[in-house]
Amino acid sequence: MIHQISKDIYLHVLQSQETRVFFQPIVSISKCCSIGHESLLRASYKEESISPELLFSYSAKIDEVARLDSLCQNLALSDYHKSGQDTLLFINMETSLLEYYLDHADEIVLQIDTLQIERNKIVIEINEKRATNDALLLELVNLYRHYGFVIALDDVGAGYSNLNRIVLARPDIIKIDRSVICEVQFNFYKQEVIKAISDLGQKIGSITIAEGVETEQEVVTCVECGVDWFQGYFFSPAIPSDAVNALSFKEQCSRISELYQKKFINKMRQYTNIIDIRKKIFEQLESIALTCQADCLYESFTDLLCCNSELECIYLINDLGIQVTDTLFQPESYFRNRTMFSPMKKGDNHVSKSFFNYAIHHPDKIYISDKYISLATGNFCQTFSLMIHPQNASAFILCADFKMY
Repeated sequence: MIHQISKDIYLHVLQSQETRVFFQPIVSISKCCSIGHESLLRASYKEESISPELLFSYSAKIDEVARLDSLCQNLALSDYHKSGQDTLLFINMETSLLEYYLDHADEIVLQIDTLQIERNKIVIEINEKRATNDALLLELVNLYRHYGFVIALDDVGAGYSNLNRIVLARPDIIKIDRSVICEVQFNFYKQEVIKAISDLGQKIGSITIAEGVETEQEVVTCVECGVDWFQGYFFSPAIPSDAVNALSFKEQCSRISELYQKKFINKMRQYTNIIDIRKKIFEQLESIALTCQADCLYESFTDLLCCNSELECIYLINDLGIQVTDTLFQPESYFRNRTMFSPMKKGDNHVSKSFFNYAIHHPDKIYISDKYISLATGNFCQTFSLMIHPQNASAFILCADFKMY
């Protein structure tokens, strides 16, 4: 590996046959095949490899980034054309050259059209963390989208990643950076970030790609988080263009699907068991609310709280969304930060809460929330609610929060 570049080495790279682009597959689990390939520079000098980062760093010093980047694009398009691929081709655009790409867009389009490559098979991959000029970025995205290219935002979630770039670029593809993917199976916060990006992509019409996957567990966890497209060494390193058509990912994808299904079934069984237990506790609360007189309601609720450690708190709301009792807590309840989080009190309004609105519009059904942060304690919880119709009394909504871990 060469660690320092001279002018002679740099010129050799630009002019020799030792400079090539390799293609790394991007695989769809649901389709069990590659749906695209990213072109990646591979260069060497007298059979010693040179990292692309070192080459681009040197080209920046001598103000020749555009020349090197154009070489990479030309090689990628030429090899893609020769290989007869029918998948997407991901081409990186050096974001320090936004003005250059705007000025030379017609030349790039002409080259692609001359090779008779369909424009909608070319993915313009923009490195999100290196783009510094939002106005130029937006102009470039709009121009290249107008020409019919696909737009991908790369390295989302890394460094100074800015969600506003997603708003500006409205990308067709969002690539989640390896820093978020790495060991995601052990990190709840990473999982939630990936779920959020994947969910956002589905809502705005963007495909999400998990970059840099290296293990089976990373892939399965990302599938659980809603990701279907993957790129990384787990599937394949970057390889020469003449070898890409020989690769098959059917076996790997089938195994991932099988592992995901097993995990999903186990999780659903566990979740169903938890919900069944909590429903029984909530039904006891319902029975107390229907039968107890008002003067002994608190005492009966307190007894049930003391007997069920997973039950965090209980409160009642009227049909206008006004809380009609103070929040009654488990005696051993933990409050994360009393400055940030505090329980609702008698007279407070819940009209904007989903557990209130569901109970109002589905008066005979129990509402069960997803896991969320309780504004009362700062802990994870799950809320159950139900409209109660006691005899000789006004209807109210029974609410109970259960602890989540």
